[in-house]
Amino acid sequence: MDSSALEDELALLEAMYPEEVTYNTKSSEVTYVQANTYANLRLRIPPGYPSTALPDVISASGVQKQDLREQIRRIEKELLLGEPALDAIIAGFQELAASVGENDQRRIDSNADHANGGRMRPSSEEPADKKLTTIIWLHHLLATSKRKQVLAPTLPGVSGVSKPGYPGILIFSGPAGSVRQHVQELKQLKWQAFQVRYEEEEEWKLNHGTGVIEVETMGEVVKEIGQERKEEFMSVMRMK
Repeated sequence: MDSSALEDELALLEAMYPEEVTYNTKSSEVTYVQANTYANLRLRIPPGYPSTALPDVISASGVQKQDLREQIRRIEKELLLGEPALDAIIAGFQELAASVGENDQRRIDSNADHANGGRMRPSSEEPADKKLTTIIWLHHLLATSKRKQVLAPTLPGVSGVSKPGYPGILIFSGPAGSVRQHVQELKQLKWQAFQVRYEEEEEWKLNHGTGVIEVETMGEVVKEIGQERKEEFMSVMRMK
């Protein structure tokens, strides 16, 4: 194990999740406990990490205490040896815990509807005048096919910015229904980590105007959203 590289990786994680990530040097275990929900993940760092081995999944518990260890192991199978993986595993766990929690809530809602004589809940369709801005963090965005799909929303009205590379950053803004549809379609693709880090019911005016464009640097992303939103964006990306 490259101890200096691991120290750098742990320092980055602790900066990203200052109240949620801890590392036990004696057991070589990283623990992530999600604030508010208390979903938690415990990983043991093996001697060969990251060159010849990925972290061992000791425990993974969802919002409703679901056992998510096998799902996390499947996420690990998509990762490459030789590259830092802890951030991708934690991001994947966050996404998985949220998804499992939503499915459980839908089952609860369905049972409640049945108990109420089958009365339907109000439609979840977005009002036509509702706006939304969302920011997504990706472990990486490299594949040409994915980059093209990012730039081509199915529904009209979506504007945004895509920064490929490590990490990938996506910002979409416009009619709420159109933005959510685009995010959902992208989410169905195969990602090492796909994490929605910000949602606001407001439309951001981007420097380039309408449509989704691709930029090369984080500085260009900031230029697109404007200096007045820079601090907010950097905080969302946990880079302050």
